[in-house]
Amino acid sequence: MPKRHPAPASGNRPTDASPAPDQHRLTLSCTAALIAFPALGTVLATAGVPIVDIAPLLASCAAVGLATVLLAGSGRRLAVFVASIVLRITQ
Repeated sequence: MPKRHPAPASGNRPTDASPAPDQHRLTLSCTAALIAFPALGTVLATAGVPIVDIAPLLASCAAVGLATVLLAGSGRRLAVFVASIVLRITQ
């Protein structure tokens, strides 16, 4: 392994570069959604709700969650792009 030369110290900055966090991790919110949607669908199906009503309900919940993540994650350009596609499809 090649030897790393430390950067010159300036102020309170650390001299050793820390690795960037992994952007493709499975987070708690993703895991919760992967567990909650099938569980909610199963509970609704066993309660007697028709499957025809369950699928649109879960799809709209997923759409609201996606919109929230896009807007909160400062993905405004992506949110505008998705909104424009939805408007084109519905017109």
